[in-house]
Amino acid sequence: MKPSDYDLHLDKLKTNSVDRLLCREDFSLSAFNELYQYLRQKAVGMRSEHAISKQIIATIFAAKNAMENSSSINIEVRNNIDLANKFLLLLEMIAKDEEPMDRKPGVPRII
Repeated sequence: MKPSDYDLHLDKLKTNSVDRLLCREDFSLSAFNELYQYLRQKAVGMRSEHAISKQIIATIFAAKNAMENSSSINIEVRNNIDLANKFLLLLEMIAKDEEPMDRKPGVPRII
């Protein structure tokens, strides 16, 4: 399976996190963390790819937007809003051909 192929597991993770939040207003931090970790793993595999699946881009934006839009009415989402920014940062790293492991907190990056 190429990183740009449609991913059924990613679709399931999105359903369990993003769609659950949007449809039932039920936030599951563990489901969003699982989605984030899976996307991080995919980012490593995509490093040598020249194209990014629209599914991956849409999922990252959906997760970020769902959290931001729900933060005003859901205290649990508001307490974990920093995760929304991590999704966007992950997309930036994918676009710059970086891996999440390339960035270490407190260590300056050499470009």
